[in-house]
Amino acid sequence: MPISLADSSTDVPESSCSFFSPLSCLGDTARMISYSTGLAAQPFLHYIRNLMITEPNTEVFNGVWLSITGIISIFYIFFLLYSGITLIVSGDDLVKRHKAKENIKNLVIAIVLVSSSFYLYNLMIDLNSSLTSYVFSNVSSEFFTVSSDNFGNALLQIILIVPYIIVLLVTCIMFLARYLFVCLGVIFFPLGILFYFVPFLKSYGKLIINFTILLIFIPFISSIIILGSSVLINAPVVQNFVILFYIVAFLLVDFIFYLLIKFVVNKTGAGELYSGIKTAVMIAAGGL
Repeated sequence: MPISLADSSTDVPESSCSFFSPLSCLGDTARMISYSTGLAAQPFLHYIRNLMITEPNTEVFNGVWLSITGIISIFYIFFLLYSGITLIVSGDDLVKRHKAKENIKNLVIAIVLVSSSFYLYNLMIDLNSSLTSYVFSNVSSEFFTVSSDNFGNALLQIILIVPYIIVLLVTCIMFLARYLFVCLGVIFFPLGILFYFVPFLKSYGKLIINFTILLIFIPFISSIIILGSSVLINAPVVQNFVILFYIVAFLLVDFIFYLLIKFVVNKTGAGELYSGIKTAVMIAAGGL
């Protein structure tokens, strides 16, 4: 599904501009201005779409993942010994025995999930790519075609093309960072699973797992926003403010991106941890 500011395959209608009908030249001038200014934003639009659909390459980290899981397997022995000793020496203490049994059960679950984490991680990436590609296939090909016969709309495009490119650049940076984090996430995902089943590390495990899953599926969420925007682009209320509507649409994508990450961080309690560390640092600095 091509997303471009100007569809080169579209036949350009014959111009009716002449010396005796100068008003008819306004439409041709508007199209020329829209096409010329739109070319500057076209590479960013293609790059954003590619970053959202392309599957991050995690195969290059397969060796690192094997090393991480090998290190994690060492901790299995210590946890199993600790839980086994607790179960033996607890005697008639039902609470300790129940807790030891729960720890052993969680350890078995952790072993299974960590061992299959690489394949589970790539399965989620494949699912997101398929869903995002399907949503983009339903986006109108005219959505990002910023070309208009309206002279006022063309002038507005000249005024707002720089802010539009800045918004697109920010979106590119965010999804490029997401691509990098998702590639590296395959290394941290097994650690997150292990931490989740360790009581005093559970909050860190939840943070790693929730954060990586969010980053994997955030292009799908963003593609739904783009699909909804493409449906509304033909509404009469936005026909004279097309480029402004595009700016708002991508700002909404960026805002949802930021809001979801902030929600995940705060939900896992990492926000409180960060606040506590910040307060401790400020107190220490004040003491100095």
